[in-house]
Amino acid sequence: MKVITGNGEDCTGKPSSVALGNFDGVHLGHRYLLERMLEIARERLLVPLVCTFTPHPEKYYGVTVPMISTPRQKTELLAAMGVNICFQAVFNSSFADLTPERFMSEYIQKRLH
Repeated sequence: MKVITGNGEDCTGKPSSVALGNFDGVHLGHRYLLERMLEIARERLLVPLVCTFTPHPEKYYGVTVPMISTPRQKTELLAAMGVNICFQAVFNSSFADLTPERFMSEYIQKRLH
């Protein structure tokens, strides 16, 4: 699995099926969402991609968040599920200030296709 950390990259250059979330621990709810994303990717011949955040958004805002898995464990779990690309958006002040519309247009549409 390819792991990309940043905020300015075009991750695939190809249309992708995106699952968006933190995915700490990849619990049953996460697995359901990821399996559905992978199913859509197979059906539509899309690149299966996860978009997650580093650091966790709550940590950015100063909240202590106990993490279930390390970043390495998380990427290993995602790779084992069949995810091709994990895009780790850097959650910083400029990212936090994005409107939902800008997030959709600049990240989901432009960078993740």
